[in-house]
Amino acid sequence: MLITCTDLGVLAGNGYPEKCFALYGGTNLWGDATHESALRLVLNMIANTAAKYKKYIEPQLCLSIDFYVRLFIRVKTSPINVKLLASQTMITYNCSGCHATANQFLGKVTANPNSKSVQNSKKFGLAKGPPVGPTCSFCGSVHHLCGPMWGGRIQNPEFIDRVLKLQDEASSDIYKTLPRIKGMLTMAKNELLDSSFYFKPTTISSILKVTAPSIAVFSAALGNLGYSASLTHAMTNCIKTDAPWEVIWYVGKKWSEKNGIDVEKMNKNAFGYHIMTNDKIGEGFNLSELKPKDSKLSDLEWLFSPNEVSNKIKHLRSIKIVRYQENPSKNWGPKARPK
Repeated sequence: MLITCTDLGVLAGNGYPEKCFALYGGTNLWGDATHESALRLVLNMIANTAAKYKKYIEPQLCLSIDFYVRLFIRVKTSPINVKLLASQTMITYNCSGCHATANQFLGKVTANPNSKSVQNSKKFGLAKGPPVGPTCSFCGSVHHLCGPMWGGRIQNPEFIDRVLKLQDEASSDIYKTLPRIKGMLTMAKNELLDSSFYFKPTTISSILKVTAPSIAVFSAALGNLGYSASLTHAMTNCIKTDAPWEVIWYVGKKWSEKNGIDVEKMNKNAFGYHIMTNDKIGEGFNLSELKPKDSKLSDLEWLFSPNEVSNKIKHLRSIKIVRYQENPSKNWGPKARPK
């Protein structure tokens, strides 16, 4: 099944939450990752509709392109897999101040050790929650509820490889956008599969009032702390990671420390000040213990030093592909109103 939704003003915007819920059965995310949450809202609507007819979905390729979303989905009949829907559906607690997110799945699945058949090999139950308190533990702001939305994978690398193979064999005389197809599919293929949402390092820096780190530098810190990171096809200059927001803000605080930010000169009512003075952020990390014993770098220098995670992202950014939409000509776009 191939699906296109063109009303991203509702689906990926924040101005019409009531209309988004009426049309798609959920409300959209605040912050940077609105285009991914748009994809997940559409998937959740389709998955719920399919479940009524004993069918379940397998997303193969889900793309946010220009002003629309395009989804490639396999639909199969399986009453057993329909039972997984609750554990694949989530609501998201979204901080109104620092935009930190926490996902709450609506169901849980555990293995049944006493089962003697495939049909009874899994036990289904209600999930425990909520994952956060009434206010954000980082900046103290209130949470907004977003969703419900699809919480499973949105890309299938094997399917993308097959499409890329077809793209290599296609004629550029017939398909005029082959370079962009290759670029978007390459980006989607390299996204983290089991992580939801992305963020901009510039958003972190704007809240903490510090010069923005590069994507390579920020992803290097995440890698040195034991987490993975990738780019996303949906937005430029963003990072997708399996690290929780506590780690993201810890990296932000260390970056501010490395740049010599004077916390006492910050606005005491600002979100950044609350984060910088929050001693609970990163209290489980000890850089001296994590750093290799033979390293001659200081703790902060080592934290932001290149590693496999950042090198992979750097390599992907160095490949000559059309990653995002380009203007068709010089000075293209809306002009000033004629007088």
